Amino acid sequence: DPHRAEELVGVGAILPLLLRHQKVKRAKDLTALPPPANDEEDLDVAELSLMALGELVVVATAHLHKAGWELNSDEKNEVAFVNADNNVMQSVPPSLGDNVAWEREALLDLILLLTPKEVRDDGSARWPLHVRHFVRSGQRGGRGDLAVLDVALLGQQGALRQLHIGPWRGMEEMDPVIDEVALHETRGENVESWLHTTVAGLVTLFADANRPVVLAGAGGGSVLCFLRKYLPDMDVVAAEPCPQAASALVEYFGIPTTFLRVMDPVDLVKDGAGAVAVDLRGESGATVLTGVEALLRSIRDRKPQVVVFCLGSAEKQAVAVKNMVDKELGASVVVRELRQGGDSDTGIANGVLVVGPPGEALVPARWQASQLAGKLPFKLSTSKEVDSVIHLEWSESDGVAPAEGGPAAQRAEVPEADDMWACFGSDDEGTPGPEAPVDTPWLKPEYWAELGGGLAVTDNPSTSMGVPDGFAEGLKKTLEESGYVVSDNPVLEKQQLRPLIDAMQRIQAAGWPPVAIFCFDMAWNVLMSLWDVAETILGPCSLEPSFTAFRLNYVKPKDVGNNFGLPHRDYAFSEALDEERNPKVLSVWFPLNDITTSNGCMYIVPRENDPYWEVEEKGIIGDAHLAPNAGIRALAPYPAGTFMAWYGNTVHWGSGCLKEGAKDPRASFALVFRRADVAPDEGTPVIPRSALTSPASLHTRLRQVEKSLDYFAHWYPMPADVKAKLAAVPKPE
Repeated sequence: DPHRAEELVGVGAILPLLLRHQKVKRAKDLTALPPPANDEEDLDVAELSLMALGELVVVATAHLHKAGWELNSDEKNEVAFVNADNNVMQSVPPSLGDNVAWEREALLDLILLLTPKEVRDDGSARWPLHVRHFVRSGQRGGRGDLAVLDVALLGQQGALRQLHIGPWRGMEEMDPVIDEVALHETRGENVESWLHTTVAGLVTLFADANRPVVLAGAGGGSVLCFLRKYLPDMDVVAAEPCPQAASALVEYFGIPTTFLRVMDPVDLVKDGAGAVAVDLRGESGATVLTGVEALLRSIRDRKPQVVVFCLGSAEKQAVAVKNMVDKELGASVVVRELRQGGDSDTGIANGVLVVGPPGEALVPARWQASQLAGKLPFKLSTSKEVDSVIHLEWSESDGVAPAEGGPAAQRAEVPEADDMWACFGSDDEGTPGPEAPVDTPWLKPEYWAELGGGLAVTDNPSTSMGVPDGFAEGLKKTLEESGYVVSDNPVLEKQQLRPLIDAMQRIQAAGWPPVAIFCFDMAWNVLMSLWDVAETILGPCSLEPSFTAFRLNYVKPKDVGNNFGLPHRDYAFSEALDEERNPKVLSVWFPLNDITTSNGCMYIVPRENDPYWEVEEKGIIGDAHLAPNAGIRALAPYPAGTFMAWYGNTVHWGSGCLKEGAKDPRASFALVFRRADVAPDEGTPVIPRSALTSPASLHTRLRQVEKSLDYFAHWYPMPADVKAKLAAVPKPE
């Protein structure tokens, strides 16, 4: 019964069933080992649990078929999902649409969870989702159930450990996840999310070194451990009212018992407490509101300076908290909502409320004046308040924000000089950047020549490697019709491009991201050939400074240089095309090796299949504005050197590298060309073709590598060691 199946998901039945299924030891063929390796009762319960889970998978498979998807297996005999209309294969379950209940979507994820990734010699197994610990709360609908889950990392032996409250809602649903930590990382080194960064930042901003800080609810301990590490002189302690949660934190998250108090947070709030951070996500509405009301009364009596409420996506709870603040505290305080992002029109709501005196300001100047804030590895970079909503952005503490009226505020225009990238500086005289290491071999061409295996690193002007005769015929017409184009034949042959692939592999092994390939002459010569083709479509054009390179990493899919796997538009309709519907910009994607759906390809929504083609929106798009699956096209398989391009408003995204493609992961260039008669974006000077026909030093190229990494930092932060090395590059005077 499909309805009964979804009811079981909704009341939290999945995790205890998985726990029982996973408890028994297994042979290499996945069968359960007989006694004495396993207890007889455990074997019986595991068998019954698997039967129940199998029935749920049958229901999930029926939902897939109805939506036009089939189950299949890939080359490694692992589960794959295949669209019946276009044969697109993917390793994760498809979305069934915006209006589908989360219980049904979670059923699809269950398909991938019943088979272990491997069985170890001792009979224990590594699961895609390993239920380490589970405690039933007894609350209706499983709303207070507590679980510790290990989510396997793609291609790695490690896992992300989650503290989970409430019914399991699927692999991508984060609302029930109180905290998440990487088991291979040292606790307290970093805070990974905007939410935890904000909580840690606000506690630091309003705390007093002579007053205690109480965290009401420890979450998974990330904020607690972070504050204890970076502010060792502060009295920071977490009051965890749930004994089961406190026990799980100690046993599974390594939180020292001295960091915790198993008690009501209200009882721990002391006179003049500097700040209180409350994590209420995942609890039932009644429990949350009761706890908040008691805490607010303690605030009124004991007057901590600021209170931070973290409510996740619980909008009703946020409204209720605001009402309680009005009732308990009146005009003596104000309630401000915090949102991620410096733009008041696009900030992301995260359910963070700050209760404090009316005059308290959350501004970068206050952060700079704080002695405690200077000890943290991040800083408050942007703060804008509009109608009691504060939009915040954080950045690394060693970052340098542009001064008012500085480069970011100047009018962007094409440099008239013929020197390489005048906007980035080409003069190699000057002083080293901040934090320059003593030994800097990467500032010398010889270092890169050795990494490049013979590829040249000179000051010579770039020259095109040529384009086959008649190559561009028909490209422009196809582009107009479909919003994208793929050439019938390669621009350059595979053997010509192989040296770049080999060099990319070596520079990645040396700790550099793939975009560092642009230190070599050959990368620019290839780019010049692509420029030749782009000009047959756009006419005279310039290069956007956001050009980059990719080489996917199956083992470390989150490292810089990997794919961006969410459907998006780079430009809004009016930014991409002029009034005559001629392209203003052209995105070019150029594979250096043969491309398949296994080693990582691009996906496109053709113009004719996109009902939202003319929307004035850009960035990541949701399922509501994405074409049906039948309208999606995989740009694979295609040989190395194939020219691929699309309009700026064409929906596209890149897939990751699967295990079967890991021996030859996708390597590619990504470029954007802009028509010479179209004004560049403000603050983003373009690069004229004449710049590439002028001498370009290694230092100039390294500065552009740094600019490219900064440009894509919202996808993948620049590695700290790479950042330090690039800081050593001499800056132009």
